[in-house]
Amino acid sequence: MADKLKSGDRLPDITVPQLGGGELHLGIPADDHDWQMIVVYRGKH
Repeated sequence: MADKLKSGDRLPDITVPQLGGGELHLGIPADDHDWQMIVVYRGKH
């Protein structure tokens, strides 16, 4: 990604496979929630 996200920017639409089947759309809150948190763990430093 050439352009860095800034605090408060919308996350680009990303779709990933969900455990147990189906797809999860990152950046689109689900089940009547108004936000979504995504945590990326990059390993031990």
